[in-house]
Amino acid sequence: MHQMTQSQSDPEQLKREHLQLLKELRQRRMQRCRRLAGRYNASDAEKSKSAKLGQHPELHHHNSTTSNIPVAQIFQKQLFISPCSDCSDHDTEDEDSFSTGSVEQLLRKINSQLEADTAALVESTQAATKGVTTSAACGKKVMMRSRRTSAGGDNHRNGYSGTPDFENGVIVKQRKELQLLVSELRERDTELNELVNSHQKQLSNWEADRKRLIVLEEKLRQKDQELQEKNGQLKSAMSRLEESVKQSEERALQVQELQKQQDRLQDESAGLRGTCEELEDTNYQLDRRLRETSAQLVQVETRAGQLEQDVHTAAQNLHQLLHRLKASDASRKELQSQQEEQRQENEQLRAEIRKLAGESRDLLRVNEKLQQQTEQLQKDCQLAAERERRKDELVQSQRLKQERTDAELQQLRGIPGANEDSDRWAAASKRLGGRESSSGRLHSGHYGNGNLPYYSSSLDKSVLYSKDLRDYASDLA
Repeated sequence: MHQMTQSQSDPEQLKREHLQLLKELRQRRMQRCRRLAGRYNASDAEKSKSAKLGQHPELHHHNSTTSNIPVAQIFQKQLFISPCSDCSDHDTEDEDSFSTGSVEQLLRKINSQLEADTAALVESTQAATKGVTTSAACGKKVMMRSRRTSAGGDNHRNGYSGTPDFENGVIVKQRKELQLLVSELRERDTELNELVNSHQKQLSNWEADRKRLIVLEEKLRQKDQELQEKNGQLKSAMSRLEESVKQSEERALQVQELQKQQDRLQDESAGLRGTCEELEDTNYQLDRRLRETSAQLVQVETRAGQLEQDVHTAAQNLHQLLHRLKASDASRKELQSQQEEQRQENEQLRAEIRKLAGESRDLLRVNEKLQQQTEQLQKDCQLAAERERRKDELVQSQRLKQERTDAELQQLRGIPGANEDSDRWAAASKRLGGRESSSGRLHSGHYGNGNLPYYSSSLDKSVLYSKDLRDYASDLA
């Protein structure tokens, strides 16, 4: 959570640093311009002194006019106009990013002050050049008088040939220095442009992320509504499942199947634990990346601290602006805390949704298995009905056989010497009747639920009948 707050507070810190750097560069430009103006004033004063001491007036006038032109052009075009326009562009971009009226007013005041300072410097340089031209005119008059009075042409020519080279060398050096300063200022401007572009990209990314969060919140609301509807459906399904479970609790086979299902669910939970461990590994890697980024941010902050030592002079002018920004920072922190709370709530809701989805899947699987079991039970019932029908057929066939045997016994009774055999046959038939009744009792007592296999009673009857026939055959023999 602490890392998230740091990452969200970085863009505003970068904005502040950018503004401080802009103010620092402006002040440095003003100082350099003043130094250059002082140098040109000193050089013009030296020229005026040399003109008074006896240099050629026409050459001095020519050099002074040529030296005055680049000074005004350089101070107006190269140093003040183009950089200040760039800085104003940067300031407008910063004002758009902050979007506050107070900041715009402060920046406008700073720009107006800088423009006034530049105009004052240009006027001072122009006044210095005018003073040099007046001193050059005075020098001309003095030299004209010296020409009329003096007769040494050779000495005059020697003085005439030495001074222009020295003045041209000074002018060239000054121009080179100005060009170097202009190149440095342009490089600084390019660096500032790059910084501004990077800050704007970061701000655009932050706004895009916030829009995405809003869209995701709307989607979550819709999904919450869908989940509520599905919860109602699940409740109705649960009521149906409870009825089916009450009916299935009486059977031991279903208990075993449920145990098997529990084993399967445990296996699935073991697989889910493996996936959770993989997700934890991915989270650890992401945390490590975040730490690396935080270390990089610390390095950037150390560099910014080194720059703040140079920017201390500009911080005094921005003290009022920082007080106003503190209120906005407090509101921003409150909004961030609210966003974090909403995120935590969303995460909790997602976890609950996942749990409910897992439970619904398990219940659906249980429902499918119960349906399969009901189908199997229906098939078993059909088979039991067929078995009972077959049992009835076998009973009828046994009755027919018994009737035939009774008829044969009656015929044998009519034959002389077969009374004993008839008595034995009657006893065997009584035994069969008693055993059939006992088997019927067993069938009705032990297997009252109707789950007796169809061949049990028929086999008992056939076995008894075969034993009686064997006894009868042995008696006849």
